[in-house]
Amino acid sequence: MDELLIKNITPNSQPEHTSTYQLKHYLREADWTLSRLFAFVFNAIIFLSLMTLSLISLGFELINILEYQEGLADISTIEIVFIVSLLVLLKRYWAYTAQTSFRWWNILASPLLWYGKFVLITWFCASFIVFGDFHEGTDHFQTVLIQGQSYSQLLSFTYILISLYIAVPSQSLIIKQGKADLQPAVSGSPEATQTKPEVENVQ
Repeated sequence: MDELLIKNITPNSQPEHTSTYQLKHYLREADWTLSRLFAFVFNAIIFLSLMTLSLISLGFELINILEYQEGLADISTIEIVFIVSLLVLLKRYWAYTAQTSFRWWNILASPLLWYGKFVLITWFCASFIVFGDFHEGTDHFQTVLIQGQSYSQLLSFTYILISLYIAVPSQSLIIKQGKADLQPAVSGSPEATQTKPEVENVQ
């Protein structure tokens, strides 16, 4: 009698259990997809914001270098040092990225993103001074702008050089051929042992 009841209950309960499991699976997949979509949107907004901030700031720095439109006579000693240092770091950056699987858009975007982060941090610190001026009725921010005009360009140059210096990719992205070229040959290792072609042995 009990076996008959079990046989009658089991076929009816199994489809219900399967449909519940499928519903939970679909809800979990939808929730996962939605969270990844939100993450992609926020990452895209942050990426575009940093790139825009970085490009605008670089544009202002270029205008400041050539502010009088007099060619080389327009460039100061600090700007000459900056340009020479920039060329050296660009050569270094290209030498590192050329050995990796970095795509061209990553090569261009990585230093710009770092520079945008530095500019954003500077703005964040300046916002505290502005908030303090509004709250206390002072003019510290205006004083900082007036007294720091001679140092703002130097600070921006420092940000650019540091961004280019630390933007080099990780060594884990170095392609295998690049790793073989970088590592010195060790005597007795398979890489250091050179064998003649098979054609020469078969004679």
